[in-house]
Amino acid sequence: SRLRRIADSGVVGIVFWHEDGAILDANDAFLALVGHTRDDLAAGRVDWKALTPPEWAHTDEQALREIAARGITAPWEKEYVRPDGRRVPVLLAAAALEDMPGHGVTLITDLTLRKRAAERARRLQAITARLAAALTPEEVAAAVLTDGAAALGANHGLVAVRDAGEPAPAALALLGAQWLPASVSRAWLRFPLDAPAPLAHAARTGAPCFVHDRAQVAAEWPALTGEFAAMGAHATCVLPLAVDGRPLGAMAFVYAEPRTWDDDERTFLDSLAAITAQALERARLVEAMRAADERLRLALAAGRVGTYDWDLATGALRWDERMPALFGRPQPRDVQDAVSSMLPEDAPVLQAAIARALDPAGDGAYHCEYRIVRPDRAGADAVRWLESHGRVFFEGEGDARRAVRFLGTVVDVTERRAGEAERERLLATEQRLRAEAEAASRRADEARAEAEAARRRAEEASRAKSEFLANMSHELRTPLNAIQGHVQLMEMELHGPVTDAQRVALGRVQRAQQHLLALINDVLNFARIEAGRVEYAPRAVDVGALLLEVAALVEPQFAAKGVRLGIEDAGGAGGAGGAADAGAGGPPVAWADPEKVAQIALNLLGNAVKVTPAGGAVTVTVARDAAGVRVAVADTGAGIAPEMHAAIFEPFVQVHAGRARPHEGTGLG
Repeated sequence: SRLRRIADSGVVGIVFWHEDGAILDANDAFLALVGHTRDDLAAGRVDWKALTPPEWAHTDEQALREIAARGITAPWEKEYVRPDGRRVPVLLAAAALEDMPGHGVTLITDLTLRKRAAERARRLQAITARLAAALTPEEVAAAVLTDGAAALGANHGLVAVRDAGEPAPAALALLGAQWLPASVSRAWLRFPLDAPAPLAHAARTGAPCFVHDRAQVAAEWPALTGEFAAMGAHATCVLPLAVDGRPLGAMAFVYAEPRTWDDDERTFLDSLAAITAQALERARLVEAMRAADERLRLALAAGRVGTYDWDLATGALRWDERMPALFGRPQPRDVQDAVSSMLPEDAPVLQAAIARALDPAGDGAYHCEYRIVRPDRAGADAVRWLESHGRVFFEGEGDARRAVRFLGTVVDVTERRAGEAERERLLATEQRLRAEAEAASRRADEARAEAEAARRRAEEASRAKSEFLANMSHELRTPLNAIQGHVQLMEMELHGPVTDAQRVALGRVQRAQQHLLALINDVLNFARIEAGRVEYAPRAVDVGALLLEVAALVEPQFAAKGVRLGIEDAGGAGGAGGAADAGAGGPPVAWADPEKVAQIALNLLGNAVKVTPAGGAVTVTVARDAAGVRVAVADTGAGIAPEMHAAIFEPFVQVHAGRARPHEGTGLG
């Protein structure tokens, strides 16, 4: 019952098989793994060779060679093909059943989740690496469509972003398309955000959209039936693209066959959409930074630079022809008049810079940036940034040194200031996005560590199972050894004289104890599958003598029911040095494991006495032929219906089922 609980636990699949491909028995975990039912198993429709794809057949052949050589295999990986065509990666370990040539048992572990997690992590890492190298939105779209479509098995792909050319974007522009017909690509170069299409729906609502087949297209998106036919498409999945809740657009993958997406695939798609949105935002920021730098360069190169000349002796201030345009006013009367349009809060900065330049102890260098209010083209006041560089000229030496002239330039740096502010904002955003990407990478590392920990826990559980079975072996053998010891003490007459009849009975008890111990050893061989091979000890066996010993064990059952038991030697041609060789007229001798042969004989005689009515007879015939020794058991019972001949060799199958069956038993004999 404990072994049955292990088989029924569902932790691993367990299969009993024949080398010709037949699966004789399996637990529910294996049947669920390969997509078959118990009816399929009973009907013989589950064949391990048919379940194995051709490219994996060589691994099974290698396993059979290992079993033939060592009785057990090292674990190996392969795939099964389910009836729906889906492949299931598995890890297997097998061992031979020594008392059943050509038969074996295999333990199967489903590797789907482990393989799927590893493949998703590998694919996401590869796509993330390509996206990190993409510097423009178009390069981002090309990378995610190429690698994403390959990873998802899609036939086509599209990426559309919100059109930034309008104050309030109400349209989507096609950023990239993979393997689409030209007519379809042209039709979707730009389309309204409220268009009746999954791509617009996802970009508008921020919710993913999954279309499984053309029937759903016709029911929910009838306007797209023509496009789906032109693409040869049957299904599509559409993911919104957003950063910090700000929608950027959407991407879609199109499939040539109907399909569904499980939770793991949807999680992968969500991750792919997240890193794609971050890559698009990063590319947009890079482009914006490049544009800001270009604006700054053009402003410096093409900006109008004005000059001034301030005569410190007379106080006269002269501007060149470009200065009025910079200040938005005509030539001033003096310096005070010139700076009258300055913002008051900048006046202390300008005054301090002028004072430093006029200091006779200094070098006369001057630099200052300040803001003024100047009418724009529409006549409204606008704040402009001006930058001024200059030099104060002195005359005299020592205490007599004094400033006499102040020359300088002025340039409008409003665009540069705006560009610098924009750059600082973009750099801050880039640092934040980089920190988020690093956090995502750390989470991926933690997920891999958790998967590895789960694998180690599974291995520890397997070791605990083997230790449990080994301990159970000790607990079962201890009372049986005690029975043997007490029987031997009684035979030695340590507790008083023993009659001949009692000595015969004690012999039967001792043989029964030895047989039960052998049965326990066979059951516990299950624990040795992972550690070595099932024990098998063949030697020359006098079949006739062995059958007499077995007959003595079951004689009380026959006597109690009034059934006669006879053993006949049918003779034969004798062996030729093969599996058995009785010699000329000698006893029938076979090369076999006596414990296994005795168990088979006990099972057959036990079944026979149960089904034979009182007054009937059971006959055991021993015959020799060229193949070896043949033992046949016949009874005078009701017999077995022809339609049950094939089924009776299945575990737990009985001719008479139900609670009212006339005979006891489990169906394992």
